[in-house]
Amino acid sequence: MSYHLDFSNQAKNDIDFHKKSGNKIVLKKIFVFVKRTYRTSF
Repeated sequence: MSYHLDFSNQAKNDIDFHKKSGNKIVLKKIFVFVKRTYRTSF
């Protein structure tokens, strides 16, 4: 079984914004959340 997360355009824009800002702490929190969501989804 595999899962797929579909990000909205707003979410993609927000991630791009944080990438450009260089805020590594926020980016790490975002990607940890995504990783955990993949592992522990329904």
